[in-house]
Amino acid sequence: MSVSGTGGGGGVVRTRRQVWTIDTVQGGGKVDVVLGVNGYIWISKHVEVAGADTSITRIEETVSSTVYSSQNDEIAVETRRQIARIRGVISLLVQEGLRVDEEMVMKAYEAAVLVDGGDEGETATYLGGEMGKRVLSMLSGP
Repeated sequence: MSVSGTGGGGGVVRTRRQVWTIDTVQGGGKVDVVLGVNGYIWISKHVEVAGADTSITRIEETVSSTVYSSQNDEIAVETRRQIARIRGVISLLVQEGLRVDEEMVMKAYEAAVLVDGGDEGETATYLGGEMGKRVLSMLSGP
């Protein structure tokens, strides 16, 4: 996805980590999030890389061997649902002019899960209207 409003406190901001993995709920497994400060955001099923070391010199090799593969892995419905929820969370943050970084995305994701109340239908990934307001109120505190 791509978002506007980068910089100035709203949109994607440069932080300590622009790439992280979320252990999602409801059987969604692990999901990777990459926040580009240019406004491009990648949300994908986590791919384990056997024997990968985390040094900066190996990042290009690791990425090219997994992310840019022409082989498409099957993605479970639960994982797709959580990817959609994370996308909804990011869209909500951008729409409200809030910063998009690891801390805010994780807080909003956790709030969305609580607000959702375990609903596993399509509405669980839509964060507009009343559901979005409830998530935002949880972010701003009591």
